[in-house]
Amino acid sequence: MSESLARFSAGGPAAGSERLLVGSIHCHSTLSDGSATPRQILSIAADAGLDFVAITDHVPPAASDVPGKERKSGPSSLEGGALPLIEGGVLRIPGLEFSPPRNHYLVLGLDPWEVPDPTGLPGWPDRASSCVEAVSGRPGVLGFMAHPDDEGNPLLKVDSYRWDDWTVQGSTGMEIWNLSTDWSRVLRSYRDVLRALAVGLYRAVPPPHPATLARWDRLAQERAVVGIAGTDAHAYPVKWHGLSVTVLPYGPALQTLQTAVWVGKDALEASPEERVRLVLDAVGRGRTFMVNRAWGYPTGFSFRARLPADGDTVFQSGDTVPAGVVVRFEATVPWPAWLRLVRNGRVVANTYGRELTFEPYEGEGSPGAPTARGAARQEAWRAEVWVHSGHWTRSGSGFFLWILSNFIYRSLR
Repeated sequence: MSESLARFSAGGPAAGSERLLVGSIHCHSTLSDGSATPRQILSIAADAGLDFVAITDHVPPAASDVPGKERKSGPSSLEGGALPLIEGGVLRIPGLEFSPPRNHYLVLGLDPWEVPDPTGLPGWPDRASSCVEAVSGRPGVLGFMAHPDDEGNPLLKVDSYRWDDWTVQGSTGMEIWNLSTDWSRVLRSYRDVLRALAVGLYRAVPPPHPATLARWDRLAQERAVVGIAGTDAHAYPVKWHGLSVTVLPYGPALQTLQTAVWVGKDALEASPEERVRLVLDAVGRGRTFMVNRAWGYPTGFSFRARLPADGDTVFQSGDTVPAGVVVRFEATVPWPAWLRLVRNGRVVANTYGRELTFEPYEGEGSPGAPTARGAARQEAWRAEVWVHSGHWTRSGSGFFLWILSNFIYRSLR
């Protein structure tokens, strides 16, 4: 076996070396424009069966994105790290959301009181790179472009907070699937709202914005781009035709779009600080996938590539298959579903069942879609799992995205 392949031998969850943790990334507390305190959110996360939660309050805190919400000002009352890293058995991942009018940037690994006031950064608020540069290079800190194709919603009087500057370098990846903005973009009339409520807001979550997926597939041919899911939960109360309504309350929201992470099997025996480091390290390496937990717990899902002649050599999400190496891609799920294998944004294989396998022809390479900066450096392969429920067909086709993997890369050079 070549030296470049040796590190992939006999690894992966199947070998019992890793365990799956599921958590929620991107929600807001009373420290910015949410309606629950951080401790209350941690308690709700425990009731939802989460292993971790990243509370990502706005920085600056006055940058509320909830229409009509009273905006806070001044430093956090919890400066100095009064929040515990574990509460009720749930790991709290430090986080924040830099929130200029456009180009919101999620940061994991730092609390709001650990970053400079962004209003003093060069070019704030118009220069998106100022937020990225403020945290890039810090050990153990990750950064993600939040809800990059957010369209806003005139009906709900919500502004667009999309990402505009695609020349920025240095981010870990993108928030691909966002409960709040992906629902917002399809609710364009009161009839849409009533139908969504009738069908079910949590199971019938729309898939990611097509523009976001296309951009993710394209950028991943240039460099590693980690994808995460977020709820963007605020649980804010509103008045609607005289009724008091809580929009996406924390409890149900935290049980929908989650980010699942593979960590070492002994991770839960580590200190809270070490657990945070292990989770962030796995996310940063792309050892993660996105799931709508409303359709079931994802234990038993795997996505990997193997050498056909050597089943012990395994590439998993976040890994790069060396150029010229022929592999067989495999996706498995715990019960029958629709599985799709996507290469560079195009579906190359699909099936119904518990397993999908696909072996590209030897020597087959694909230049992929044109990238933002020139020729592709690698292929980007990912898996999708869809479920079908006839009971929910009123929302459209009756097919709903359950699991969305991160990439396995295949070098072209």
